Amino acid sequence: MSGFIGIFNTDGAPVDSELLERLTTSLTFRGPDARAVWCQGSVGFGHTLFRTTREAQYERQPFTLDQQVWIVADARVDAREDVVRELGCGHDRTLNQTPDVELILRAYLKWGEACLDHMIGDFSFAIWDGRSRTLFCARDHFGVKLFYYAWIGASLIFSNAIAPLRLHPDVTNRLNERTLGDFLLFDCNWTLDTTFFADIQTLPAAHQLTVASTGLKRHKYWQLGVPERISFRRDEECVEGFRERLEQAVGDRLRTGKVSTCLSGGLDSTNMALAAINVAHRRGQQTDLKAFTTVYDTLIPDNERHYSGVAAQCLNIPIDYLCADSDQPYDGWSEFARYHPEPVHDPCGISNINLYKSCSKHGAVLLDGSGGDEIFRPTNLATELRDHGLSHALTDYCRTIFRHHFFPCVGTGILARCRKLLRPTVTPAAATLQDWLRPEFARRLSLEDRLPLWPIGEHKTIDPLDALATPPVRRFIAPLWNRYLCRCDIAQYREPVEIRFPYLDLRVVAFGLSLPNMPWHYNKHLLRRLGATTLPKEITSRPKTGLRGDPIARSLEQNKQLLLKLAELPLVPLLEEMICVSKWRKSLRETSFESWPLWESLRVVTLNCWLERNATAKQEF
Repeated sequence: MSGFIGIFNTDGAPVDSELLERLTTSLTFRGPDARAVWCQGSVGFGHTLFRTTREAQYERQPFTLDQQVWIVADARVDAREDVVRELGCGHDRTLNQTPDVELILRAYLKWGEACLDHMIGDFSFAIWDGRSRTLFCARDHFGVKLFYYAWIGASLIFSNAIAPLRLHPDVTNRLNERTLGDFLLFDCNWTLDTTFFADIQTLPAAHQLTVASTGLKRHKYWQLGVPERISFRRDEECVEGFRERLEQAVGDRLRTGKVSTCLSGGLDSTNMALAAINVAHRRGQQTDLKAFTTVYDTLIPDNERHYSGVAAQCLNIPIDYLCADSDQPYDGWSEFARYHPEPVHDPCGISNINLYKSCSKHGAVLLDGSGGDEIFRPTNLATELRDHGLSHALTDYCRTIFRHHFFPCVGTGILARCRKLLRPTVTPAAATLQDWLRPEFARRLSLEDRLPLWPIGEHKTIDPLDALATPPVRRFIAPLWNRYLCRCDIAQYREPVEIRFPYLDLRVVAFGLSLPNMPWHYNKHLLRRLGATTLPKEITSRPKTGLRGDPIARSLEQNKQLLLKLAELPLVPLLEEMICVSKWRKSLRETSFESWPLWESLRVVTLNCWLERNATAKQEF
């Protein structure tokens, strides 16, 4: 993980080098290991380096091979052997000593913008091509790395963080009202190319940007489609095929000495940790792997401590338990919320801060098992009938019974779906807006028209910017993933650790989606088979469960004085224009402590806190 900033004046005006220095310095929190700035006439790059791979000891950015084409990036290139072979450069030296940023630049020099067809990994970069005087930028397929930009007059200012863009004197603090409305509805911005600031845009996942004196062009270079189905004659071929790809993904994220892992004792995180151990053993490397788990012992009836302990003991890795029973909603916000570039609705965010702080003391890399639920989407005969039709669904269902010897769930909605075939569709009652939203605010932003976006409909119109939508089923919901990945960015927690996601790997996702839903996706059958020979049955047979209660609701139920205090918070004037304050206060004071209504009301507290600390003045560092 690193920080970068760039300025391109398309009218030929020289870049202010002192300004670029200041903006680069503001990114020191992203890259504590080195800092450098390069300027050449109307273009300039700044970079701060955080070394998280072995090859990064040779890394220097901004980087060039010929003084004509320059690159600045926050990137990790996966499948390096394949890239090196295609580039035709010296194999051993390139693999062992060449930083990822150099591989990207060499790929661009060989294939131009088509270099994106030859790369997988997590990356966000900008390349200045002095030969054609164009700027070429791109963001990885799933949007793990961030990319923001502001197009002001004849200047493009870009970075992988919002903070330095806000420090630019030409970028205003003017807020994007649409995103404020979306936040009150959905906890996040539902428009993929905007931010909470009117002047600042974001490059969506799997998009590229080309800028020249003639203007700016943006387009999608990749779309997650539905792969051709794979049917193996032997079950072991399917299991080993997925194991190979998961270990490739984990291995590409293990290019460092010390690694932390989030270990809940569930199938996703435990199989990920097992893959890390297998890769290190096969390579003969000494990888210091340590597990961390946030647990609740008294606040809610949670069993994460037990299952994660069983998994850690089986894998023979040390584990630290971080007890969050005493973490109160909005604890510590005065310390860390002021850094949030955009509002994040996470009232107990202090628990995540404590997790990342502990992980950073162990090493610079944290493996996160998120993404497995989206690959192995819950399925049953009802959903198969809806998504794939009668013959396809019955074939897979019967094969599961006779070949795998178990009966998948038919689905509680199967009778309703059969009835829908026999009579016209009845439109369900429309969801309603919160009664504390001001009607004039809701009308101005057409919030009622946006409300049907949630809950997520699997057959809704797909946003053309959405690179992750796969018909007929939307497995990866791009706005929700963008929200989660932003929450996992170092700008949110300010601890020197990079979070990596092995399940968000093209090889893993493509293979997983190519398998028949039944039996392999049903109840995560493939992941259960994957660890069957190594993991205890207590783990491989564990049912899929989330937390058995809402820690925020339980905390406020036990601490009603805090709830009353939150309900009486003074609100910023802008927020008072969006909500009817008296109705909102009454709603929060009289909450039934049901998770969802309480969660909706607390969005106002979160947004108010962010507006107080971030929206009215330039951030200072």
